[in-house]
Amino acid sequence: MRQPLDVVIVGAGEGDLLVSDKVSDHLSAIGPDPRLPGPFHACGHEGAGIGPAPATGSLIADAIPGRRPAIDPGPFAPGRFDTPSHAA
Repeated sequence: MRQPLDVVIVGAGEGDLLVSDKVSDHLSAIGPDPRLPGPFHACGHEGAGIGPAPATGSLIADAIPGRRPAIDPGPFAPGRFDTPSHAA
């Protein structure tokens, strides 16, 4: 199975560590963890900066109390890495 998240160290210096989160299919992972009740993911934005923050915040704000989100969260579901289409 392909690894869903690669953490890449992009720089380091005087006590600082710069980390870039990459997801194997280049879509963010946003939503509840399918393996463990409780945790929610909001990662894998790669180099997008703060651009996806409003949509990410909206999805997480709806997911935590179980509300139906305004946008389809399916493409961003962390559980998508458990499917055969993401096999290496």
